[in-house]
Formats: sequence, structure tokens, C-alpha cells
Amino acid sequence: MIYTDMTKKAIRLMYEAHGTQKDKANLPYVFHPYEVASKLDDEVSVTVALLHDVVEDTDMTFERLLENGFPTEVIETLK
Repeated sequence: MIYTDMTKKAIRLMYEAHGTQKDKANLPYVFHPYEVASKLDDEVSVTVALLHDVVEDTDMTFERLLENGFPTEVIETLK
């Protein structure tokens, strides 16, 4: 996985958004998107992997992701 300003911002937002959510095994949910992202090697793909459940499973919106500075390419891929 790569670490850029955008992927670091996505990591922070992912942790913030998923908070104390647990997965089916009762582990912190953030392990799932982080594991997916760890297998990728370009900035947009890593960012999308980190954020892929944020809009679906939290109160985050696509508009708020845009407001947080994520590019349209990331938002469109998440849709």
C-alpha cells in the first residue's frame, strides 16, 4: 500500500467514520478496508478501497467526501 497525503486523509476519515463498528467476527471494522487497500499500489485505488464502505455504512455522504477534498475520480468510483 502506498502512503500519500490523499491516502493518509482517507485512513483518518475511515477510522473516524467507522468508529467503534465491529465486523461479523467482532473485530474492529476498519481492518476490512485497510486489508483491501493493502493489496493495491496506486493512489486512487488505495483511497477507494479505504473509503469503499464509508458512504454505504456510515452517515458520510459523497458531497462531504468532495468537501473533504477527495477528487471526483474517487467519488465516481465509489458510486
